[in-house]
Amino acid sequence: MITALMNDSVIIVRLSDGATDEYGRPSRDEAERLNSRARIEQRASREGEAFTVDTWRIALPAGTLIDAGDEIEYQAKRFSVINAPDNLSIPGFSALDRVEVDLRYVGPIDAQ
Repeated sequence: MITALMNDSVIIVRLSDGATDEYGRPSRDEAERLNSRARIEQRASREGEAFTVDTWRIALPAGTLIDAGDEIEYQAKRFSVINAPDNLSIPGFSALDRVEVDLRYVGPIDAQ
C-alpha cells in the first residue's frame, strides 16, 4: 500500500474568503491548519523567460479532506492545490487507499 510510503509530514492550510479589498476581491484568510502524513514528489519544472513553474503531486491518506484553493506547507515551501482531489484505490481492491492532488510551488514560507 502506498500509505506505507507516506513518510513526509505536511500541513494542509484551508483558506476561506475574507474581507474584500478596494477592488472588491475577497482576500484569502487561513481558516484551519491540519497536520498530515503524505508522499510528495516533484513532477515537472518548466522555465520561461521570467519565471519557473514547478508542479508536484501529493498522496494523502484516504479520507483526507483537501480541495483546489487549499495550500500545503512542506519543508519551508508553500504549494497551492490546483485541482480537485482524486480518490484512488489499489488496483483489484475496492477500498480507497489514498487521495492525490496536483500542486504548484508558490514560494518559501514567509519567515515570521
